[in-house]
Amino acid sequence: MRHRWAALFASCVVFTGALAGCAAGAEVADLPAPRADATCYRQSDLDNSTWERLDWEELSCYVEDSCHGGLGRYGGGCYKWARGPNAPPLPWSAEVTGDEPPGRPLPTDEGLPLEYGLFAIHTLCADTPNEACPTLRRRANAPLPIYAAPDPTSQRVGRINRNEVVVTLEHARFVAAQRGIANDTYREMNPGDVVYAIEHVCKWETVWRRGDILYGIDTGVAWEPPQRLYNPSSGAWVRLERANGQRGWARASVLGRYLTAAEPPPPLPENEAGEFDEFDECE
Repeated sequence: MRHRWAALFASCVVFTGALAGCAAGAEVADLPAPRADATCYRQSDLDNSTWERLDWEELSCYVEDSCHGGLGRYGGGCYKWARGPNAPPLPWSAEVTGDEPPGRPLPTDEGLPLEYGLFAIHTLCADTPNEACPTLRRRANAPLPIYAAPDPTSQRVGRINRNEVVVTLEHARFVAAQRGIANDTYREMNPGDVVYAIEHVCKWETVWRRGDILYGIDTGVAWEPPQRLYNPSSGAWVRLERANGQRGWARASVLGRYLTAAEPPPPLPENEAGEFDEFDECE
């Protein structure tokens, strides 16, 4: 699979609709399944009322979307399959959703810690560059809004100016963990254990089990269907600090695209290349 993440490890409650995509009030179009005249659009990082066209297939759009009933995989964000940038999102076709019903929202009574209805992975940045945060100081090449919470519908606390330098405080990823029941003794799991997949890479899952993180799980679990998300917090985010002390969140997809290194950086990892790559099935 070729796919770059929008940031380093920095991605469910029911959140109905979106303003121009993820804000409250917008509705999924009551229309037949998507047709050939529709295409994929992504909510802009610079203005959440603007939608950017992507030449993606519907499957890729569905897998990435976390605001209109998609799976919210990888970098997440608000995507839609529509007939135009200002058109309402069409229902996802059965060809991409399959026959399974959507999974249930995450419970809060099995010990799984949730933030904004999602499992959260936080990586705090130190005062000096390190493996988790190789680039601390970044310069904006466009006016960039920052939000009070990792949610584009939350209060906008400020706007980073063009050429302004900001400091990276942390990376975070908010994911809709997929629930499953272990049905075999495998990798510290025992039959009957409740587990949650918190990362999916090809056929392998990273799972949470009673506070422990288990890696490389590819068998031994009966998985429930994945959720279909209406949660704009899902995905990768970065928390930034301006010179005036103002702090706020932006999607990690801004890194490399709208925020570049203020000083000569070490070689960029692939997931900071600043492009949106189409989802592709693992071979």
